[in-house]
Amino acid sequence: MSTIETYIELYTKRKSLREKILPTEQEISKLTENIENTWDHISYKEKDFVCDKLWANLSEEHKNEVIKLRKDREDMLSGDGNYVSYALSNKPFDPYYDKWEVFHFEKNSEGKYRLQVSCLRREGNISGLLRMLDMYWTDWFSLDEIPS
Repeated sequence: MSTIETYIELYTKRKSLREKILPTEQEISKLTENIENTWDHISYKEKDFVCDKLWANLSEEHKNEVIKLRKDREDMLSGDGNYVSYALSNKPFDPYYDKWEVFHFEKNSEGKYRLQVSCLRREGNISGLLRMLDMYWTDWFSLDEIPS
């Protein structure tokens, strides 16, 4: 078989596979849109619930850094102390004040769930090609704990 014949055969197979997977790709795209739309409409009670679960799963050291940062921010805004804005630029993730996005969830053998979120402020990227996430897990919870 010539190289041209091999090329035509491989190209034809690839085209056939693409035609088969196109409906699945379209379904995935629609599901992704629905997932994002659903999360965009989370209630305040549910968001606070997730924040509480994130806070519960942070280390004591992380919590202490956040509490110190909150005090520093309060001092800065009240005019007490000599603060500059850059001092707050590398602050730790605070689930109650920072914007975050859910990326994943897990379910354990007991039927409990936990969410994995990324703090949008602390994310990085390389020329828009690679998104470097800043990930945190919530504490485990059961679905009946979620406020309605």
